[in-house]
Amino acid sequence: MTARQLMTAPAMTVSAEATVAGAARLMARGHLKRLPVVDGEGHLVGVVSRGDLLKIYLRPDADIAEEVRSELVAQLVPIGSGTVHVHVEDALVTLTGTVSDTSLPDVLVRAARAVPGVVNVGAEIDVKLPVH
Repeated sequence: MTARQLMTAPAMTVSAEATVAGAARLMARGHLKRLPVVDGEGHLVGVVSRGDLLKIYLRPDADIAEEVRSELVAQLVPIGSGTVHVHVEDALVTLTGTVSDTSLPDVLVRAARAVPGVVNVGAEIDVKLPVH
């Protein structure tokens, strides 16, 4: 038996710039255990496996909490417009606090759900509009 007889044809590859979610979708659709990663010229630069994709969801709670704090809360809650606390346990994120924008709680929850490793997000964020 030759490698040609075992391989998927045409060969399915993913760009090195592709998102992890995009690679995972391609692997799922093609029922692939491994997916070659190629550069802009089509040269092999690596391989993504199912195990590699699972590692994202095995992140420590402290890493998830830090990413939510630094990438979301710090970016989305302007200084002086509220306070949001982040607690993560078993990859479940809980956001608590107070903000001054009615749309912000929903935006924070949706953004936190997109952080790799997050299983679910709950929020108890009060909205207190500024008094003029």
